[in-house]
Amino acid sequence: VDYYWVQNAKLPGTMGAEENSFSATVLRAAARRNQYEPLITLGVQSEYQGGLEAAGIQLGAYAALMQGIKRFSYYLYGPRYGATENYFSDSYAHVKAVHDFNADIAAADEVLYNGTLRRARVALVFSHSDDIWNQLGVVSPNVPPTNNKSSSSLFLERRATYFALRHAGYAVDIVSERDVADGWLTDGKYKVAYLSASHLHSDATQPLADWVAGGGTLVASVGAGLFDQFNQPQEALKPVYGISDATITSHHPDLGLKSLSDASAADTLTLASNAPIGPGVAFDAVGYTLSIAVDASSGAEVIGQFGNGDPGALKNTFGQGTAYLLGALPAIAYIRDGYGGADTYTTSVAGSKLAPYHPLRFEPALRGLIHDPVTLAGVARDVSFSGLLLEGGLIESDDQMVIPVGNFNVRPQSGVTVSITDVPPLASVESAALG
Repeated sequence: VDYYWVQNAKLPGTMGAEENSFSATVLRAAARRNQYEPLITLGVQSEYQGGLEAAGIQLGAYAALMQGIKRFSYYLYGPRYGATENYFSDSYAHVKAVHDFNADIAAADEVLYNGTLRRARVALVFSHSDDIWNQLGVVSPNVPPTNNKSSSSLFLERRATYFALRHAGYAVDIVSERDVADGWLTDGKYKVAYLSASHLHSDATQPLADWVAGGGTLVASVGAGLFDQFNQPQEALKPVYGISDATITSHHPDLGLKSLSDASAADTLTLASNAPIGPGVAFDAVGYTLSIAVDASSGAEVIGQFGNGDPGALKNTFGQGTAYLLGALPAIAYIRDGYGGADTYTTSVAGSKLAPYHPLRFEPALRGLIHDPVTLAGVARDVSFSGLLLEGGLIESDDQMVIPVGNFNVRPQSGVTVSITDVPPLASVESAALG
């Protein structure tokens, strides 16, 4: 294998240009073990071919660049009569977008190529076992397999968690269940891990428990890895959460971004006013819910309830670490509020494919619930911005650094303050656009 690649997100059911950030992070995870070179294919297409608007090409490129992608492909320039698709010679706006991005990276090419993306301290656990079973519609042994699903609500929760954490300004790595089994959470010095999976390989459960006991913070929702790769119950994580048992109920097992607006809430989960994460936050339980039986001997604290008063969220101290268990899917609720509500806020600026969401409808309090465990664990933002939905990455070489920035708010923002942590005094600062 010479490289892994992914095509630029341009289809319905994605987060538009921002989807490239997620795709690039997946590529980094896939390439990391064998040190392959990730490549992102931007698929520059004119809009009438189904491609992103020209502004989306440039923003999508920056979304990948900020995740450390070093190789880019634009498919082909054209002309139209020489190809059936993926050409852009007929659109001056697209040609200019490619030119402008190339000019920007040329100004910092040496640092970008030789530099290294600063390591994240937040891990998003991806479970291959979960993907296999969820594609069959299975989340527990008592749920019979159905036809293959085109999407999984738990996969969407993982994806939505990524976007919520990035909206909050935190760097995120994707770590597979195999990585967890091999001790990468400890070796990588991760402080917080998010787990939204009903199934987790049995080789990974004890290393995950040991990592929490050693001081890590685990944030789990609904499935919580309570079933193994053979769809059988496993006990290793129950003491971590402070539970004796838990039952998953399926409401909408195959949610995707396009179907979110059609999914009705099965319940409401409300965090206590004194909860350490998301105090007082209430959100719709969509997709799955988890009925939790608390182990009275564990000392686990109920920090949230469903509408009927049943436990909906727990905090448990396990060894030197902390585990949070949520009986609903907060990231889906977060994305659901803003996705598909683009109306004139974004379409009047750059088009619906670039940003198929309304930035002002992503609820800050719900985003806070998702990232509060990171804040409490003492994880600092590598680079942060005073504006709305501004994201960046910190790429460092021996004596220089580059910060690619993407404005996923779409509209221009002025007076933005950029803050960088853990860096020596800066001798000079230069903007690729402004000098």
